[in-house]
Amino acid sequence: MKRTPLIALATLLLVMGVGLVIRDIIRNRDASAVPRKPDVGKTGEVHAPEADRKSRVPALIATLSDLSLHESRHIEAVRGLPGDLTQKEFEELMDLIRGPVPANLSADKWHVIANEIMNVLREPRFHIKGYGGAMGGMVADKGADPVIRDYAAQHLALSLDRVAHASTPADFHVAMETFLTVIANGDESFNGVTGTILMSLTAVSETFHPGDLAPYRERLGEVIVALVSGDRKSSLSNRISAIQAAGRLGFTKALPAIRSYAAGKAQNPSIRLSSVAALGYFADPADRPFLEQLARSNDRLRFAARTALETRSESPSTSR
Repeated sequence: MKRTPLIALATLLLVMGVGLVIRDIIRNRDASAVPRKPDVGKTGEVHAPEADRKSRVPALIATLSDLSLHESRHIEAVRGLPGDLTQKEFEELMDLIRGPVPANLSADKWHVIANEIMNVLREPRFHIKGYGGAMGGMVADKGADPVIRDYAAQHLALSLDRVAHASTPADFHVAMETFLTVIANGDESFNGVTGTILMSLTAVSETFHPGDLAPYRERLGEVIVALVSGDRKSSLSNRISAIQAAGRLGFTKALPAIRSYAAGKAQNPSIRLSSVAALGYFADPADRPFLEQLARSNDRLRFAARTALETRSESPSTSR
């Protein structure tokens, strides 16, 4: 069976960029070390790790700074972090991520390692408080390394995954408030973290419980619609992310603008491509004739239209 529509989908993902990083993080999560059982006593209480021993973080830093080791050994060292880390060791690791690039390491290599540290510490085997708060602090820090902010946003969103984690209502609220505060800030319109938050939150929202987003939908929708319509100026990538988020999260107030872009009003081809694809998520019957006509045409967006029609047929309407 031919799957030509997937060509358009691949193009869209390349345009947005964020999807590849999210997929990489999820892959790393799946490949992480097997969770270790915490020390549980007869009463069923989790015992706190020993706090009177020497920190193991300096030894880890020394390993990571050893350029004679292959980068795979660095990743193994991070994935081998013991599940009984103390609160102090956890804080030392967070300070390491927030700090400057360690000596002897390039920025690119350090970003890979920092991402892996965030990924590993998200595993259930680490029963340490403060992960969400630490990630949220990095997301909100406009002075932080942009790449580190992006990774922190992705991992904070993934920590809300109801399938992989039992996120508490308090943790969920803190994360959502952090996200909303950042994306509602006009100063963040041209910063990559805005699009990263929208795409990461949208991707993981499929695992949320019914009603999880209800208290935040109005504020989230205001930001998304403003970015989609152009009422709030932003980078191209952030606008594309908002268009996709509008479709996948069902913000119908953005639909008139998206329809207009899909019909050809958008001068930028990436905006039009993203809009055609987003129509599939809305699954509004009024859009079907347009998508069918476009799918039968010789327009270069015909593959995106076919993908949108497949999305409509495979998913119930998300309009609300």
